[in-house]
Amino acid sequence: MLRDRQENIPAGDANEIAAKIKEKYGYVCKDLYKEFAKYDAKQHMDDKAVQSAKFKKFVHKTVNGNMVNIDVGYERFLGPEMFFHPEFIHKDFMKPLGEVVDDAIQKCPVEYREKLYENIVLSGGSTLFEGFDKRLMK
Repeated sequence: MLRDRQENIPAGDANEIAAKIKEKYGYVCKDLYKEFAKYDAKQHMDDKAVQSAKFKKFVHKTVNGNMVNIDVGYERFLGPEMFFHPEFIHKDFMKPLGEVVDDAIQKCPVEYREKLYENIVLSGGSTLFEGFDKRLMK
């Protein structure tokens, strides 16, 4: 996403920068449309605290010693959104994670389904995003 908006990211550092931004600033929003509205809302000049809570400045020192400054905004919630709207990433992926989980549980015998729904465990990786559990439950 940062490349799409033509950020000057060195190719050799792109994966490391993306991973660090994801880990440091990424979160799952409750409602995608409301989140866009929050970011797009015009703020008063004296309301910089609200604006800085949304947009973050990421600074990275490259392998050759150069500094890369990146403003991170919509990417904070759009990156994790791929789990819930995979069609954003690629047209061939249409099934959101919630449906994948539901399909897997529905393939189990009826007597186990309730317990499976009550005992979904999120462990590591992208499931650690703030708000991931609530969104999956929704």
